Amino acid sequence: MNKAFVFRIYPNGEREVLINGTFGRCRFVWNRMLTDRKIWCLITNDSVRIAPARYKKRWPWPREIDSMAPRDVPLNQEKAFRDFFRNPGHFGSPKYKSKRGDRPSYTTNLIGGNIELRGDGKLKLPKLGLAKVIRRRDIPEDYRLKSVTASRNAAGQCHAALPREFDAPAPAAVETDADKALGLDFSTPDLYVDSEGKKPGEPRRRGNAEKRLARERRKLHKRGKGSENGNKQRNRLAKRHLKARNQRKDFLEKESGRIAHAFDAVIAEDIDTRGVAQASRRGESVADNGWGMFVNMSRRELEERGKRFVLVDRFYPSSETRSARGAARPALGLAERVRVRDRRGHARVADVNAALNIRAEGPRTLGLAIDKNRGTRGVSPDVNLAGPRRLEREAPGL
Repeated sequence: MNKAFVFRIYPNGEREVLINGTFGRCRFVWNRMLTDRKIWCLITNDSVRIAPARYKKRWPWPREIDSMAPRDVPLNQEKAFRDFFRNPGHFGSPKYKSKRGDRPSYTTNLIGGNIELRGDGKLKLPKLGLAKVIRRRDIPEDYRLKSVTASRNAAGQCHAALPREFDAPAPAAVETDADKALGLDFSTPDLYVDSEGKKPGEPRRRGNAEKRLARERRKLHKRGKGSENGNKQRNRLAKRHLKARNQRKDFLEKESGRIAHAFDAVIAEDIDTRGVAQASRRGESVADNGWGMFVNMSRRELEERGKRFVLVDRFYPSSETRSARGAARPALGLAERVRVRDRRGHARVADVNAALNIRAEGPRTLGLAIDKNRGTRGVSPDVNLAGPRRLEREAPGL
């Protein structure tokens, strides 16, 4: 398995000029190669692979930067074209890179000890030398370093991603007890509702910071385009967005780590968040949750521990199925999914009912038999349908 450790680096003086120049040279090689490929395709109606070494004869600057940085550009461009030919509607054709619109980056490979993360807070990179790095976590000794990717975000901060390879642990035997398996149902206001009736209480960082973001955007609108004050204000706005993004990412990482530590198997539903946002007209609220990022983090945390993560098909009727009987109901609208009544006249919170169905559906792919009605601590299956207020009193916290 591969795992990347991202650290912030502080290139100063000549190092900052050199790393910015490497970003620009790699961007130039990408755009020039893309132009040559398009011209060759128009003339011969065939694709061609272009080596970046051919540009050294015409432009002398490739000798001033790391020689391994431009060699990674054709590999990324080949992957972009393969993705385009495989699914043109989803990926789209490769585009030219802009100086300000795209995130600059370059990748260099490990050859003869040219990359080294030292214990004194320094990172050794080819041509760049030693750069100060903030190292907030230790890397296991058995993790093998292969390359490093340097990048710069919109706020001007430089980061170094060190992907390392390690031996994946064997999948652990998952207990058939329902307490060791957890079902997750997507929820717009709370990120998810699990099969135990618990909610993570997503802090909605972007909603809390929206007033500050709106104020910074108004200030940027008043600045002249391309002026020095406009660039400073653009940097302030980027830092505001970066803070909200980091707060959301920190919350999702802690939540996925907590779930991976407590359960041996996690079953979630495969949600088309873009379709949900368009159908419910809650695009910003759905995007603020970061469901896709949370799913990827949970899968990574579980697989590193040798545990299981399962995605249930998005067309599985989890909300329309009674978790107690397994009988299907007619299609429910969003306004009707507050509570679900069973044949005996009892009710269960609809999100918890869907999470129970998801937990029961996922283990079938793993060959396990888990009781649907176990592990429902904190939720009574016999909640009276006297009304929403009565439901909240008898199922607190839901």
